[in-house]
Amino acid sequence: MFLSRGLAVMAVASALLAASAGDRLALSRTLRDAKPHNGVAAAHTMPIQGIDVSYWQGEIDWDAAREAGVSFTFIKATEGGDHLDPKFLDNWHAAGRAGIA
Repeated sequence: MFLSRGLAVMAVASALLAASAGDRLALSRTLRDAKPHNGVAAAHTMPIQGIDVSYWQGEIDWDAAREAGVSFTFIKATEGGDHLDPKFLDNWHAAGRAGIA
């Protein structure tokens, strides 16, 4: 169940990041959880927002993410001891260029 929720969250985040500035608000309203868990609802009110990304999100519009309020990101680097995420360096540098820690 946790995995399916995680995949759903990542799909929503990817859709929001890929959407144009005008579409993001409408998309977020469409995809918003009508009754989020109390912890999730509280997190949405925090002044600092971040995202978690890896190869599976594809190309990320980092400028759009920053404009949407993202101020930090967790970027997947490895999985286990022998797998480097192929998008790690691209995501690392692109996030930095966009001013996202």
